[in-house]
Amino acid sequence: MLKTTITLLLVAILALAFTACGLSQRPYPLVRTYTLEQPDLAGAMDQALSKRPKAVVIVTASPPPSAYDGKKLVYKQKPHELAPDFYNEFYAPPTRAIADSLAKYLDMNSPKLQIVRFQGASSPDYSLEVGIMDLYGDYTVSPPVLRLTVTTTMNDLRRSVTKVVFANRYVKTPPLVTKGDEDRPETLVRTITEALAELYPSILADTESAASGR
Repeated sequence: MLKTTITLLLVAILALAFTACGLSQRPYPLVRTYTLEQPDLAGAMDQALSKRPKAVVIVTASPPPSAYDGKKLVYKQKPHELAPDFYNEFYAPPTRAIADSLAKYLDMNSPKLQIVRFQGASSPDYSLEVGIMDLYGDYTVSPPVLRLTVTTTMNDLRRSVTKVVFANRYVKTPPLVTKGDEDRPETLVRTITEALAELYPSILADTESAASGR
């Protein structure tokens, strides 16, 4: 039940702006776009009731590896070769999409943190930089798997010289269960959703623990 709830809180509502099309070649392709937006959280903590001072954390996206600097879904179908999917993409580059989704998750689930995405009136105490090292469907193994590696670096911004509080790496390699080529994009995005749902609580715990030590 908890896993299902977290998954619903999280990412990847599959808003598909497309008609049926697969990975095959065609003269006038329609590109399918997937979002990683987070819905409203039913029963979320009412942070306005908390009188305790909060650590202000700005969540940013680090520059991605070249394989993920665009919006396309990525697959590995040959050894040492990552290939973008021309017909299927995220609504934004995946590092930015994950950073946005994580920021919303932290904001709705932590009474200890005030989360911001952009520099504003509040000077942040910390920055949480989100990156990805791997984000692709690996079809060179059987059964195929998702390769997902998310990194987080938390910096203390209250000092004259910025100090790194932690630099963590989170890895997931769940199987990709597909019915065929036509089903691959939906399976990849759904599996990313589920994997992030399992990672976010750990990132939340690490971030709160670091901020509470201030």
